[in-house]
Amino acid sequence: MKNLKLVIILTLFLILNSNSVIADSEEYYTLSEPWVYTITHEVELSNPTQDIIRNVKVTIPLMDQDQPVYQELLGEEFNPWPEKILTNQAGARQGVFAIPVIYPGQKITLKQKYAVRNYAATFHISVGQVSPDYGTYQGIPDRYLKPETKIESDHPSIIKYAKEVVKDEKNPYIIAQKLFADINLFMTYKSDSPNANKGALNAIRTGEGVCEDYTNLFVAAARSLGIPARWKSGYLYLPREHNGFPYIREDGALDITLMRHTWPEFYLPQIGWVVLDPTFTYKIRSGKREEKVVDWNKFARIESSSRHIFFAYGSYDDDYIEYKYTGPKPQVKFSESMEFGKNIFPFRDAVNHWAKDSILYLTNYTPRIIGGYGNGLFGPNDKVTRAQLAAMLNRALLLNYNVSKPQFSDVSPGYWAYADIAAAKGAGIFGGYPDGTFKPEKYVSRAELVVILDRAFDLGYPAAGTNFKDLGKPGYAWADSSIITLAGNGVVAGYEGGYFYPERSVTRAEFTVFMSRVLDGAFRLPVR
Repeated sequence: MKNLKLVIILTLFLILNSNSVIADSEEYYTLSEPWVYTITHEVELSNPTQDIIRNVKVTIPLMDQDQPVYQELLGEEFNPWPEKILTNQAGARQGVFAIPVIYPGQKITLKQKYAVRNYAATFHISVGQVSPDYGTYQGIPDRYLKPETKIESDHPSIIKYAKEVVKDEKNPYIIAQKLFADINLFMTYKSDSPNANKGALNAIRTGEGVCEDYTNLFVAAARSLGIPARWKSGYLYLPREHNGFPYIREDGALDITLMRHTWPEFYLPQIGWVVLDPTFTYKIRSGKREEKVVDWNKFARIESSSRHIFFAYGSYDDDYIEYKYTGPKPQVKFSESMEFGKNIFPFRDAVNHWAKDSILYLTNYTPRIIGGYGNGLFGPNDKVTRAQLAAMLNRALLLNYNVSKPQFSDVSPGYWAYADIAAAKGAGIFGGYPDGTFKPEKYVSRAELVVILDRAFDLGYPAAGTNFKDLGKPGYAWADSSIITLAGNGVVAGYEGGYFYPERSVTRAEFTVFMSRVLDGAFRLPVR
């Protein structure tokens, strides 16, 4: 399993790597070339029988929210929303979906979408930065040191293999390098092998398999030596190779079912989880023969030409979809696709709302102007307070916070929107009440909103305004000019019958619509 070439290559790598310099002692890696992708999983359940299927419960793996350093979860959209979201014993996230009935011939689709920002990554770790004393790992779950299915780290054959590879080495970083190199040279990749997906012990015995077997062997060997290690599932996207048949679907999305991949990580104290991928085989021609050579670009590095798109710690594919039912067995189809850019709507309570496009626009705005409450909720019909409006306007306008105190009797320095209110007052956008209060929790009326937007944005007075039957309404006539200005610019509209209703409270949905029309002319109404 070991040869002279491996020893020479490893020695050269260690010499070069020992001279590594990091720019910041707190960061042991650099990220580059961010790309945004949207991953879509679809589970289709159909009833091909003549009988009704009842009480269907489907448990589906969901993307893990604990992301690696080279990926960010930007948002997720579930349609429908799961009845429950659980975390299993292995720490993986699962969604439980309840379907009361599937009628004969009916098809039901459960769709999960995830937007991620994915990076190329390079770790900057020198041997001298890693302590050989790696006996204790505070805060690391025990499961990353214990055996599990297909990771037989306590088996004598795995222990013997690992010790033969590393010999007397004590530094965990060098141990990981040696295991990576030996597995890379020892194993042979065979996608059609009967030994594929059989685990670490089988990999030791046969020397062949697929990415899961390479990963399981590394994780098992590392754990057998007391080094925390784990495996990750996701997709290996090779931009140069995956831009044609059979990867491109008719709708233009990538069929990433063909790109499923697993790869390992190992843990170093004070540094964290370090990525590697021993599956790749790099060959050079020596005379008339090709010989395997360790590809060190796959150790502690993710190249931009081979994007590792993370999904979960553990398996995630259709083999891990569980379903229960009463009656005939439903047919289940699972598909995975990917498209470029962020294409999700994360709020389950506004999926079919008339303000959906504006809500999405403001939640994707930089900086984000408005967000959700968590758990897929936006609250489109919730009313907007004066404090909330001040905060949201400041995010859009980037006002100067270094202004004098707002000097309102009911807004203290400890209030969450104190600085926002001060900035809005300093910019002349907001004012207070005659009694010296601001009333931060008071709901904003449509009249107040149009006046404040008129002050905040220079829209210009229209050549021809829009008349509403309730202009000049007692107590609200002070807003007439702003109502006419915003209506004439296609920002606001009235209700059926020609009324504006200036006294009504503004909802979060209404705010997003008005604000998106102010910020982007594409949202504005046509003006006659």
